[in-house]
Amino acid sequence: MQTYVYLLVFLHIADGCKLSDYSRITIDASSGGSAVLPCSCADPQATVSNLRWQYRKENVVGGFNDIYPTDETQRFKSRIQLVNAAAPGNFSLHISHLTAEDEGLYQCQDKNQTSNYRLVTLQVKFTATVSTPRPGSGIKTTPSTPRPGSGSKTTPSTPRPVTPKPNGDSLSTPEAGKSLPFIPFAVVTVIILQIIVAVVYCTPQKKMLAEFTTAQLMEMEV
Repeated sequence: MQTYVYLLVFLHIADGCKLSDYSRITIDASSGGSAVLPCSCADPQATVSNLRWQYRKENVVGGFNDIYPTDETQRFKSRIQLVNAAAPGNFSLHISHLTAEDEGLYQCQDKNQTSNYRLVTLQVKFTATVSTPRPGSGIKTTPSTPRPGSGSKTTPSTPRPVTPKPNGDSLSTPEAGKSLPFIPFAVVTVIILQIIVAVVYCTPQKKMLAEFTTAQLMEMEV
């Protein structure tokens, strides 16, 4: 009976880990942050000694390089570890301090059965950081003011009064305060006298012309 139990345990260990999920997924992360690449066994109590993590650049011809438990690239040194090493069937990988160079294709694979694997694509996005002065740094910014005695003074500019220009259609009016031209009284008197003389002279002439015309008409009738 004891031999039978040992045989079952041996067969279970030899069978290794059958992955619970073979689908390919994509993980998005930020530069400087961390990411978890999931990989686990269908049997939570299965051993993961036959599993490994590999990496290569995506869209690059070439094979994968081991990065866990052995790091052939020397790029992930002290940056990768299992999420829960105490869980027998959990082989998920945690990567910290991500950079753009970490982007690529990761593979969780059974070393004994190469068809037993899962692919994970990692995309690392760059995030810009804005530096702010730390409290107590002593750096202060004050607005610049003119030094006393520099002689430079700034006076506010006052707007000039604007007089509206008259439109072309507006009637011209005499300017205020402009007096009419002076006409001598003697000239006015002479003009009036000439008008009176002309009227007096023309009146008898008109009467004589009328009488002469009437006489001629009477003679013609006779």
